[in-house]
Amino acid sequence: MSNKPVIFDFSGVCRDENLAGGLGAELVDCRGIEGTSCYCDPEAEDALRALLSERPVDTVNWIDSGDYHYMSRLTTDRISEPFSLVVFDHHTDMQEPAFGDILSCGGWVRSAADRNRFLQHVLLVGVAPELAAECDSLGGRVSVATRTCLPSPEDLVRMLKGHFPVYISIDKDVLHPDFARTDWDQGTMPLPVMESYIEALAGSFPLIGADICGEIPSFKGGTGADFSLNAETNIRLTRLLLSKIRLYL
Repeated sequence: MSNKPVIFDFSGVCRDENLAGGLGAELVDCRGIEGTSCYCDPEAEDALRALLSERPVDTVNWIDSGDYHYMSRLTTDRISEPFSLVVFDHHTDMQEPAFGDILSCGGWVRSAADRNRFLQHVLLVGVAPELAAECDSLGGRVSVATRTCLPSPEDLVRMLKGHFPVYISIDKDVLHPDFARTDWDQGTMPLPVMESYIEALAGSFPLIGADICGEIPSFKGGTGADFSLNAETNIRLTRLLLSKIRLYL
């Protein structure tokens, strides 16, 4: 049986969604940690790594809006054997650091690919086609299925190189607005298609952990209807992922 999910609350939106109650999850209040929005400064990174170290990898982490997607890099840094990373996202998150070597929501995948010696292959799913070229510099270590060329679940499995355990990271901005409302531009993937991909991946590789982001807080225009829709999708995805995760650490 997998561990219960963990909610890392940065913006307070999980309270708008009543997510902790809906998931029976552990709630970790991160609102008092400075230097976390979009960019994670070194002091914040140390604080977040400490919080993660007290919790399991083999669960589903909910990590608020896409502004905090870099939490996936901090989580996957804890995996200590070869693995593949599957990222559902409308963006590549492959940007070079804007200044220094600071970790960001827009560059965490590149950072993980460059620095994590256990990460064997990255598969990006649902990316806007005009952004796919951002992955070219990493060559065969990254495969991309764009929004306009989504494969069948079976073909998606075949895109992963090597038979390694898989970690799944989901930014709901990859989904059609009928299934999620985010504070970034969105893709067109139906939720049932994502679920079919998760089923296929978990049926072919050990699933060792997952995370979900992509909320729209009230201070960015989130409404009651947005909170309700996102909570429904979060709960649906979390239950599916938890049912597939195998005990790891």
